[in-house]
Amino acid sequence: MQDKADAKLMREVERELQLLDESLDITLEMSGARTQLTEMQQQRAQSHLFDKIKEKSLSELTEEERALLRGLGNSQKNSL
Repeated sequence: MQDKADAKLMREVERELQLLDESLDITLEMSGARTQLTEMQQQRAQSHLFDKIKEKSLSELTEEERALLRGLGNSQKNSL
């Protein structure tokens, strides 16, 4: 009786794994995760840069900081 239960369970597990294998594209999943992590890192970096910019006067801003502010201004104009 134990062997029958084990065999039935094994068939069910194999069927589930086969269905999972057919519906899962690991490459696509990893690519999506990588993209999401990259976007999160960029947002954190920009947030950190904005925090630094808040403490400076316009004359103290670096070129990178000025470009970031220009980009922010342009993106807000385009969304209107």
